[in-house]
Amino acid sequence: MDLKALNRLFYLHHTEIIPPENRPVADFLPTISITAKTLAAEMTGLNVESKDLTGLNPIEKEHIDNNQAVRNITHFASTF
Repeated sequence: MDLKALNRLFYLHHTEIIPPENRPVADFLPTISITAKTLAAEMTGLNVESKDLTGLNPIEKEHIDNNQAVRNITHFASTF
């Protein structure tokens, strides 16, 4: 689990999202949060290919940026 991306998506510190007994974080998140995480991951996969990104740092930055974008969208949508 990419803790930097989770922090960007949910504005949590990694110590706040570590589930007990080494269970997956998804066991403790609402469906909308899991869907948002999946959307960010899919965006990253598509953008890595379309932008021809290589190497850990550019791909990691892309993933963090996509998590931030999804967070902004879900935050905006929740204001209606």
